[in-house]
Amino acid sequence: MLGIVDQLTEESVLMQQNAYSFQKKLESAYAEISNLKQTLLSTQEAANTDSLTGLYNRGRFDLDIAHFCNKEAPLGMNHALMFIDIDHFKKFNDDFGHQKGDDVLKVVANKVLNACGDSFKGYRYGGEEFCILGDFSGISYALNFAERLRKSIAKLCVKSKKSDKKQRAISVSFGIALFEEGNTTPAFIERADKALYLAKAYGRNRVEIA
Repeated sequence: MLGIVDQLTEESVLMQQNAYSFQKKLESAYAEISNLKQTLLSTQEAANTDSLTGLYNRGRFDLDIAHFCNKEAPLGMNHALMFIDIDHFKKFNDDFGHQKGDDVLKVVANKVLNACGDSFKGYRYGGEEFCILGDFSGISYALNFAERLRKSIAKLCVKSKKSDKKQRAISVSFGIALFEEGNTTPAFIERADKALYLAKAYGRNRVEIA
């Protein structure tokens, strides 16, 4: 009987040791899975982000706008699309070089990013053109948001490295469209784009509404 008890005791200790070893292996596996998930998220974020400006890129915009147009806005709110174009951007490249042109893109993008916060999404649509997707409780709220951002950007300028003297002001033009019932995604984009064209045609550094 004592021999059986000793054997059972030994087997119990061995089972506990195996269980402890298995638990450690599980913890290691969970940690590895967590690291893999984090790596995957980081990779996805990098794939969706414009490397120069830190805004979402055109590929992410194409995905988001389709989803945006197919979901209902919160009660009392309207979907809005804003196109933003840096005025006379080519002259920054021509007169100051492409490095300075990149700097202009970065500082404008930073203003867009800060204005969006957690409420809206900002994108680099292409070249010197950016866009914002968000929900607003009416056109006046969207207009006020765009005007605040436009004025904030208008305070920026290119300065001389030697004298720190202001060489050229930076400004942007806005085109805004609110999503209308029956709009397709291409039609929504086209309306905002036409509003941007009007802003540039009417003198730039201004906001126009579709």
